[in-house]
Amino acid sequence: MRRHLLSLVAVVSLVAPALAQSAASASDTIPSATATIPLRESPSGSTQCTTLDQTNRIDVPEGLAAWLQTPQVLGRDEARRRTIIDLLGFSDGPSCLTGPSFTVADIDVDKSLFIHDRETLDAADFRLSRTLHQLAIQAIAAGAAGTTANLIFQRLWDTHNHSPGLVAGGAQCDDDGGRLNGFPLACRPLEGAQASNPGLMVLYRPIALVNRLDLAHEGWRNCGEYRIIYGRQRQRSGSGNVTGSGPFTSDRAFIIFEAVLPNPRSSAYGSSGSGQIRTNERFGSEPWSLKEFHLALTCGSPCASPAVLDVVPTMTKVNPFGWLWNQEVATGVAAAQLSPYRTRATAFQAEALAQVSSLGQDDINKFGYAVSLDFDAAESSPPSNILVDVNDYVSTFNSSVGTLSAGFFHSNLISAAAGLTPPLSGDQLVRRALAVSCAGCHNPGLFGLTGANALGPAGSNVTSFPPSLALSPGLVFEAGFVHTSEVENAAGIHEISPALQNYFLPARRQFLVDQLNAPTCPCVRTFRFLTTLRQRRAVAIERGVMDDFGPRITERREGWLQSLRTKDVEVADLIRRRQEIAELEAQQDSATVFRLGKAGIRVAPITVDQRAQLMKLDLRKAGGDAKRRRLLVTRAVLNALKSEPPRRTVTGHFRVH
Repeated sequence: MRRHLLSLVAVVSLVAPALAQSAASASDTIPSATATIPLRESPSGSTQCTTLDQTNRIDVPEGLAAWLQTPQVLGRDEARRRTIIDLLGFSDGPSCLTGPSFTVADIDVDKSLFIHDRETLDAADFRLSRTLHQLAIQAIAAGAAGTTANLIFQRLWDTHNHSPGLVAGGAQCDDDGGRLNGFPLACRPLEGAQASNPGLMVLYRPIALVNRLDLAHEGWRNCGEYRIIYGRQRQRSGSGNVTGSGPFTSDRAFIIFEAVLPNPRSSAYGSSGSGQIRTNERFGSEPWSLKEFHLALTCGSPCASPAVLDVVPTMTKVNPFGWLWNQEVATGVAAAQLSPYRTRATAFQAEALAQVSSLGQDDINKFGYAVSLDFDAAESSPPSNILVDVNDYVSTFNSSVGTLSAGFFHSNLISAAAGLTPPLSGDQLVRRALAVSCAGCHNPGLFGLTGANALGPAGSNVTSFPPSLALSPGLVFEAGFVHTSEVENAAGIHEISPALQNYFLPARRQFLVDQLNAPTCPCVRTFRFLTTLRQRRAVAIERGVMDDFGPRITERREGWLQSLRTKDVEVADLIRRRQEIAELEAQQDSATVFRLGKAGIRVAPITVDQRAQLMKLDLRKAGGDAKRRRLLVTRAVLNALKSEPPRRTVTGHFRVH
C-alpha cells in the first residue's frame, strides 16, 4: 500500500499544486469526537500496508515501575499505537508489482522535496490570503458563518495579546493566568499588534513548499505532511511596507501550515491525525519564539448558535518544559516556586530514563524520544544569559541547591548514557534532547550543540549538530534561528541551512527512493470485525472483484511506473495515467461494497471526508463569559491532542520538524 499511496507525491508536479489546497483541506481541525482507542491484543504481525518500525520501540526497564507508573504509560502508548494500526483494517493483497529501479540521482530535491525558488513559488497562487480563504470557506460550510481570511489572520496574532485582545472572540495569552498546558506563556504584544491590521498579510510571501512524506504516522495512517512556509518580508523603518530608504527593522516572522494528507484506506477506527500551524517570530528586541496552533471548529452542544473557527494555541510538541529535567524539582528539594512541577518532573524523568537508548542512536536523522504532551512547554525559545535558563536543558539538568544525591535521576541518566554504544556523557544525551526541540534545532549554536563532541565522542557518527542558517543574502541578520531565508538571493533562491542541505534532505531523498523501489501491492480489507465464517466469505467476494478489475489496474500501474522512469515525461501524462488508475480503483471498491451488501455484509466505501469537523462543547459552563469560553475551547483541544500517544513516524522516530 505504501507505493500505492506514494503516487500523490512522487514528483513535484503532484506536490506543489496540491499544497495550497491541502493546507486548507487536510486535517487542520480537531475531530469532533476523538475517542479513546480501547486496548486490545496487539497484532500478531505486520504487513507492508501497516509496517511497524522497530527502531525506536520503547522497552521499559522493570526497575522503573515505581516511578508514578510512567513506564506503564509508555507501555500503554505502545499498545495503543499497535491497536490503532490493527484497527485500520487493511493489509497487502496479491499481485504486487516491482517497477523500474530508482536511485537518488533520479530525485531532484529542489523539485520533489523542498521547493524554494521564486520561479516555481510565483508560478501558482500560493498567497497567504488564498490559503486562509480556503480555510474560511470550509469553516463557513461547517456552520461558522462570517469566517474570513482576515479574521483568521487576526485571531492568530491576537493570541499573543493580553485580554481582552484586539479581536473579539479569540484566545489570549493570559486567559489561564499566563499559562498554557500548565507552563508559562509569555505575551508578545509587538507581534500581536499585527492583529489590528490584516493588510499586513501581504508581507507574508511563500518561501518554500515542503514534502514531508517521511512524517507519515507509523502504519501509514496518513500520507505525511505537506507544508507551506510563509516568511514576512523585511520592512524599512517608518514605512508600512517594504518600500522606503530607511534601515530594515529587526521584525521577523514565519508562519508554517503543516497539513496532513489523509490515507483514504484508514477506517473510521483510525483517524489520519491532525496537522498544525507553527510560527517562528522575533519582533524588536524580544527573543525568538516558536509556537504551535491548531484550528478548531467549535459550537455549543446542542449547536444552537453559529459555529466559531477558533485559532487555539497549543503545547509545542517534543519540547518538554526545561525544569522537568531537574532532579531536585522531582524530589522536592528545589525552590518553592518550582514545586507545582514536581509530579510532572517525576513522571517525565521516568519517561526519559526509559528512552536513553532511543536518544543514544548513532544516527543524526534518527535519535530522539517520545514526549507525552502533558510535559510539553507552551513555547520554545533560545537561552538567555542567565546562569540557569529554563530553555537550556543541560543547565536545568545540572542545577542544584546543594550536591545532587546519587541514586536518582541525574546519576541514573549519566550511568545509562555511559552504557550506550558508543558511550555518551549525561550532558551529551541531554543535548540530543535539546537538538530535537524547536529552539535547539533552529539555533543549535546558542545551545552549544554545534561544538566538537557536543552530542557524541570523537569517531562516532554523531558528534555535533549541523548549523541553521547564519546569514541572509544582502542583509546581516543575527546568526541562526531559521532554516530557510525569507529573502531570496540574486538567483531567486531562498537559501536553506547546512542542516537541511547536507543532512536532513539527503535522508528524506533516500527515504523517498526506498518507497519508490518498494513493491506496489493493492490493499485489501481484513474484515476482522466479522466472525470467522463471514470473514472468509467477505474475503472471497473481495478477491473475486479484484480478479475482475485486477488485470486492467495492473496494466495501467505498469504503464504509470514506466512513465515515472521515462526521461522528460510530460507532467500532464503522469497525472492522466494516475487519474485513470484512481478511477478504476474507485470502480473496484464500489463493486466490492455492492457485492458484499448483497451478501448481507455492510462496509463503508473507501473515501476521504475532507469536510471540517465540528467539536461540540458544553459551553453553558462558560455562563456567557468570553474568557471562560476561550478556556473551555483551549482545554478541549489540548485534551483531544492528548487522547493519542505521541506520533511515531514511518521512519521510526518521534520528531516533528
